[in-house]
Amino acid sequence: MRMPVYLVALALLVGRHAQASVFDLYGMGARGIAFAGAMTATVDDFTATFYNPAALTKHRDVRYGGNYLLTVPKLYVNRGLPVCQQSEAVCRGAYGGAYSSREARLPDSFSGFTLGWSIPFDLDIGRLGTGVALYVPTINLIRAEGIDPVTPQFYQYQNLPDQLVILISAAWAPVPWFSFGGGVQVLADVGGKAEFELDVANGAFDRSDISVEIVPKVAATAGLLFRPARGFDIGLSYRQELGLEFVLPARVDAGGILVIGLDTGGSVLYTPHQIQFGASYRIAPIKLTVAAELDYAFWEKAPDPSPRVGVTVGGKLLDAVGLEGALDIDGDKTVTLGFHDTVTSRVALEWEALPWLDVRAGYAFRPSPAPKATGAYNYLDNDVHTIGFGVGFTFMDPLSVHDRPIGVSLGSQIGVLPKRTVVKASRNDPIGDLEHGGVLYSFSLSISHSY
Repeated sequence: MRMPVYLVALALLVGRHAQASVFDLYGMGARGIAFAGAMTATVDDFTATFYNPAALTKHRDVRYGGNYLLTVPKLYVNRGLPVCQQSEAVCRGAYGGAYSSREARLPDSFSGFTLGWSIPFDLDIGRLGTGVALYVPTINLIRAEGIDPVTPQFYQYQNLPDQLVILISAAWAPVPWFSFGGGVQVLADVGGKAEFELDVANGAFDRSDISVEIVPKVAATAGLLFRPARGFDIGLSYRQELGLEFVLPARVDAGGILVIGLDTGGSVLYTPHQIQFGASYRIAPIKLTVAAELDYAFWEKAPDPSPRVGVTVGGKLLDAVGLEGALDIDGDKTVTLGFHDTVTSRVALEWEALPWLDVRAGYAFRPSPAPKATGAYNYLDNDVHTIGFGVGFTFMDPLSVHDRPIGVSLGSQIGVLPKRTVVKASRNDPIGDLEHGGVLYSFSLSISHSY
């Protein structure tokens, strides 16, 4: 007997449970990290491709640079029930029935590089600006991880950075005091297909075909920038929601006698619609720039990220005994997350202490969109207080290759997740009561040059 097995996997390598982008949570560039993300009105380099595309017209010179980001999460999940992953007999002997067999999953440390360019063009119709940026994670270029929703996991941080991100934007300033821009944010969606034909009698594959393809997933970005007075900037930007749908159907056909279908899918890597409004003002006499920003995120429409698994069992054998469809499992059931929209507030300061030294600091508060995980699913999330600080240095090229200054910036962030206590609605919950929180440490180094 021969058994053909067909497996089609869409987004095979990018199915994961991170629900926001690395730039949304930590910032882009050392200056943005030191500012705690308050960049909609203050950005002035290629990072405008993320923060506000309209700012690509701010300068006349070409700017390029790179950034390195290292983030070390120190998060915890304290459990009311002891965790025992040995045999049931051993666990019951030690704890009776008061134990959990599921260990919490915590996010790992990660790092990544960002490279980017911004190029302006002064024309008769005004100034045009273009920009491009590429984020490349250093540990895993692309990694798949699917975690059962009952397992405690941090909703916005698990497996977050393992994705390539490309940003491309353009802007136009028809007059010196106003510019607008738009662009796209692109993720790498990797799909594949495999076909196997198995000869059960001989215990060997007669045929095996595998193909892999990379498909871009695109979301729009847009921005406005107003300059009503010298040193005063007002920015407004928008980022479209972005999410990937993966489907992994498999079919096993034992010569028509028994046919088993397995359909697995889900919505992953979701980032909601976002609107950012920011303003900055430079107090010239003391060389101090003050920035403030409000970000609105439409989390209420976030899809259920849990894997959807459906099973169909049929064939001549079940038809003969009248059990066709009796063993099927519906995989289309979804859970209402109960998320709500959020408003994140940010403030930042930048002081030109010396002609070659800028000192920066920022603060942001992001409320959690997620309710407490009192039910069966354990997607954990906390409010976050983010404190950023950093410095920027400007100096001439020591090798005298370029006549323009080189910029070096250092940025750091501490994100504090206050403890959140969860009391389960059911006393028989397999996870039990828990509390979660922790600290996120981020460090960034940027180097830039203009010509």
